[in-house]
Amino acid sequence: MPKPGEVIAGKYRVERVLGAGGMGVVLTATDGILGRRVAIKFLLPAAAALPEAGARFLR
Repeated sequence: MPKPGEVIAGKYRVERVLGAGGMGVVLTATDGILGRRVAIKFLLPAAAALPEAGARFLR
């Protein structure tokens, strides 16, 4: 899981964890190009291994 200060995809600087649940973690980050705040959601590895989890995540 990315940590505060890390850059994701070359432009999103992670600020902090907004929340976590059984399937994933939501981070707040700053878009380094547009200068706006964004939320980024990650599936936890255990949830990503479940076949239905990917479809549920995309919904």
